[in-house]
Amino acid sequence: MQEQPSHPDFERLVERHHRGVWQSARRVLTSDEDARDVTQEVFLRVLDGRLRLEAGAEAGRVLSWWSIRIALNTRRGARRR
Repeated sequence: MQEQPSHPDFERLVERHHRGVWQSARRVLTSDEDARDVTQEVFLRVLDGRLRLEAGAEAGRVLSWWSIRIALNTRRGARRR
């Protein structure tokens, strides 16, 4: 099982990167609400250890990349429905 970030570390991560993650999702999606959902999903994955940030990795780039991936999956899923 992957290690979860400490509460203060997680809060700093969200404060620092929330806007960039949301903007990455919003570029792919057509609604602010969907971008908020994707942003929440990205940070939930970090919190529960499903998305792990490696030491030395540029967190903002990694989080934005995941945001785009999840947003593309969201858009693809919406087209199927």
